[in-house]
Amino acid sequence: MTYVIGEPCIDNTDRACVEQCPVDCIYEGDRKLYIHPAECIDCGACEVVCPVDAISVDRIADPVDRHPDDRGLRRSAQRTSVIAPRNRETG
Repeated sequence: MTYVIGEPCIDNTDRACVEQCPVDCIYEGDRKLYIHPAECIDCGACEVVCPVDAISVDRIADPVDRHPDDRGLRRSAQRTSVIAPRNRETG
């Protein structure tokens, strides 16, 4: 399971995870860091040193954190609720 970096990392200047990563799979985006899933070896070294607990295993992460750039974060803010149409027969 690959690790992902979540919203707590936005505008955070700490780079402890980058220094700790043995395979250099953490990259800097416009406002936060990202883990390249094909390069991550799932060692968990980054998760342990993150001071804001922004790193988690992909299977438990918020889907917005899986996007490779900040556009994914902006899209999550634009989500709207979808309400199923009411069945006219049952009221």
